Amino acid sequence: MTRLSVSFSAVLALTLSTACAPEDQICRRMSDLCGTDAAECRASVAELRSSGGEEAVKELQQCYAEADTCAKARGCEAALSAKSALSAVGDFLESFSDGLEGEKDEKDEK
Repeated sequence: MTRLSVSFSAVLALTLSTACAPEDQICRRMSDLCGTDAAECRASVAELRSSGGEEAVKELQQCYAEADTCAKARGCEAALSAKSALSAVGDFLESFSDGLEGEKDEKDEK
């Protein structure tokens, strides 16, 4: 019975993941685990998508599907938000460094 239950759950999760938009699945799962409001969840997913791209949303979707507690689901969100923020900081520092090198090159030419 347990094996059948797990198999059915796996099939249902796979069906939902292919039939629904990622934010639908994510927000449904957050509502089940944490009682999160759908509008709040959609705003969080939209923010993650704008900062981390579609890949970050897919990672969140997978992590939420595997989470079995609210704390684990929130951990997924926090980790991906931090990863996205660190990527943005890296991009900023790279551009900042390029800008400094460009200024140095201009001074060398004078």
